[in-house]
This record gives sequence, structure tokens and C-alpha cells, in this order.
Amino acid sequence: MEAPFFAPEGKNLKTITNLKIEKIVNRGHGLGFADSRPVFVSGTMPGDVVDVSITQERKTVSFGTIERIVTPAPQRQQPDCEVFETCGGCNWLHMPYATQLYWMQEIVDELFRHLPIEKSLPIYGGEAIHSYRNKSYFPVGSEAGVPVAGLFAAQSHTIVPHKKCLLLPPEFDAIAQAVITFMKAADVKPYDEKKHAGCIRHIGVRRSSVDASLQVIVVTHSGKLPFSRQLVRVLLEQFPTIKGVVQNINAEAGNRILGNREKILFGSAYLDDAIGGKPFHLHYRSFFQVNHNVAEELYGHVKSQLGSGKNLVDAYAGAGTIGIFCADASRKVYCLENNAQACDDARKNRILNNAENVEILQGDVEETMSRLLSEHPVDTVIFDPPRKGVDAESLQKLIQARIPRIIYVSCDPATQARDCAILAKGGYHLVTAKAFDMFPQTYHIEHVVTLQWHG
Repeated sequence: MEAPFFAPEGKNLKTITNLKIEKIVNRGHGLGFADSRPVFVSGTMPGDVVDVSITQERKTVSFGTIERIVTPAPQRQQPDCEVFETCGGCNWLHMPYATQLYWMQEIVDELFRHLPIEKSLPIYGGEAIHSYRNKSYFPVGSEAGVPVAGLFAAQSHTIVPHKKCLLLPPEFDAIAQAVITFMKAADVKPYDEKKHAGCIRHIGVRRSSVDASLQVIVVTHSGKLPFSRQLVRVLLEQFPTIKGVVQNINAEAGNRILGNREKILFGSAYLDDAIGGKPFHLHYRSFFQVNHNVAEELYGHVKSQLGSGKNLVDAYAGAGTIGIFCADASRKVYCLENNAQACDDARKNRILNNAENVEILQGDVEETMSRLLSEHPVDTVIFDPPRKGVDAESLQKLIQARIPRIIYVSCDPATQARDCAILAKGGYHLVTAKAFDMFPQTYHIEHVVTLQWHG
């Protein structure tokens, strides 16, 4: 069975034949052993026997890609996607969903094996394993001189067009294709990353879980978007539930999708959504969990972990969604965030939810929290940091302050385990841990750990 799978950049250093995959590890790689040397192979699952092209060798481990599947694992399934072997949007379509959840739980258990946890709760997977994303950005480029949109191939900036992405609502692909059709008809040029020239760079779509209304973001290289009125007319004719069309302008070279300037071509830059019945008014730049149903379960779990504490800090608060969600179970909530747009959204959402006990504090999260802990009594701190985790200095300040309870929400359980080890050494006990599959068909895991001070 031929399977040139998720090939990273790099030449074939050598080939290993008949490698048996034993398990799946963090970041979704299959793990096998060649002469006792660990070999990590993307796109595999336990039970596979594969010939592997080694693309990278380090001191003690090797990384490779599938050259040939000699014997597929009994549970291996055929992905229902024509570009799965090249597109980087999914990782695990070749595995049944129950198998995906099993290995996610195994991964977090392995990462936390050295930390005693009072109660490890089973992973939550939700019901929707396809069409669950409420936001996506399609990169735009050229293929044989013709504009195309799709998703990037794994570990590259090569655009892979597709007819239907299983992770997205059907209208997302339809909107992207409508913009591409408009570009062809109006001779609007796609952005050329290498030449740093052209017009349209990305097509973004967001969808509300409340009323299924849509928002379209067209990211351009400059402020000029030819025939923009016609584009709006075409989109509204085909998709009448669109509530806003925004032109975002990103003149900078590099990987960042959004720029700092914008033009409202139609409607509003905001979209209304809700979590657990609580409404949120969200700017298109603001972070919002992409899987609505799983987000509700995650937020509900966080709220259930508050205990008797009443003064709450929501660190890395974004648009204030977690803090406001927990406001009716708290005396006082401090939402800490450094992004000005997110803070503006949080203030609007505080008013929208009549959450008068919520205070929005803009500034460096670590510095603001240090000052806050020295000035006010705090019972619980909720962390939802970037993938890199929490800096060591902030962790030490928490330990010094002896905050009774910490709820740590993470999109990278590896950095979370590192940080929890520091907190455990400083006097915290891990009470509960629970994983959530926010991104079915991928290896990404959301993980929530509750810690309690015991000295």
C-alpha cells in the first residue's frame, strides 16, 4: 500500500523496512523501534507495519514518513477525504474516533505519570466529530496561473485545494470557492508569498452557533481590493445569512494571517455567539473556541472546579469568556489580558451579561497578576495560557502567594505537565485532570488540571 504521508521538508536519509508501530505519543506521531532506537512516524497507528523514509536524525531518536504500508493495523480505516495524505488540516482520519480518544487519554496519562493526581476523569469527545469548526482561514495562492484556496500541506506553505473539508460546515468551502470564482472573473490576483505581491492573501469565515449567521474576512496585501462592492453583492446573493464582510489589510511579509488595518465592506466586524446560554459579542480578531459543543463542556467543568472560592482571576482572559461564564458563581472576577481589542470585547461582554462583578484589567498578564495578588485576596486563579505555558517567575509568585486553588486550562499538555511539576514541588496537590477533544481528527488536546494548595 503506497502512502506518501504528511512528508516534512527534508531528504530521505535512509529507509527502515518492516517497522512495527507500537504506540502513539505526544504530537500524534506513531512510535516504533529499530534496533532499540525510537523512530517517530507521522500518519501511523499502533499495529501498522511500515517501510519508513528517515528524514531527520537526532542524537538518540529518528523521525520519518511512511514510504509503504506493509501491513495495515486491523483498525486502520480509509479516510473519506481526497487530499488527506497531503493536506495538513487533519492527522487522524485513518483512525476510528474511539481509537483517537483512547490514545489522547494515553498521551496525557503518560505526560502526567510522574505527578500524583487524586482523580483523573475520562476524556470528553463530544458528539460532532465532523463539520465542528466555527472558524477557518483559507490561504489563497496560484496553481498554474489560476487562483486557488485550500489548506496548507503539512509543515509547508504549499496550498492544497480541496472540494470538501470534513472539519468545516459546508458553507465555508462554498464561500471560499465563491471568492475564488469572483477573483477569476474580476482578474483579482492572489497573493504571491515569495514575491510579496498580489492582492488576496486569505479568506476567513466565522459562523455563530446561535443563529448560524456568517462573517467573511478577506485578507489583502494592500488597502486596494478591486470591485469590492461586486464581491459583497455576489456573497450576499449566494449566502444571505452573512452579517458582515470585512477587508483586513496585512502588508507585512511573514506567516501572520491578520494585519492591523481593516475596512468594513458590509455589516459589522462583530458576530454574536453564546456559551452555556451566556451571550458574547465577538470581534473577528478575538479568540473564541472553535468547537462550540466541547467548549461548553470544558467551561462547565471549569466552573464545577471553583469550589468555595469567591474571588477569581481569569488570566489570559481573551474576550473574557471563561471569567464571565463563571461570574455568577463568584463574588469578584478579575480578567487579565494584554490585547487591547480583546479587552474591549470583554468590557462589552461584561455589560451584555450584566456581570457587574467582573473587572477587566489590560496589561502584561504576569505583571498585572503579580500586582493583583499583592493588593487583593484571591481564592482561585484560572490559567488559559498560550501553547508555551506559564513563565517560571509567575509560577513562583503563585506559590509564594499560596493561592488556594489553581485551574490550569492548556492546549499543550506537555508544557502544562512541566508547569504543574513546578507547582507540585512548591506545595500544590493535583486534585483532578480531564482532557477534552476540541479538535476531532487531529492530535491536539485540551487538558484541564485543578490544583489545590496544601503546603
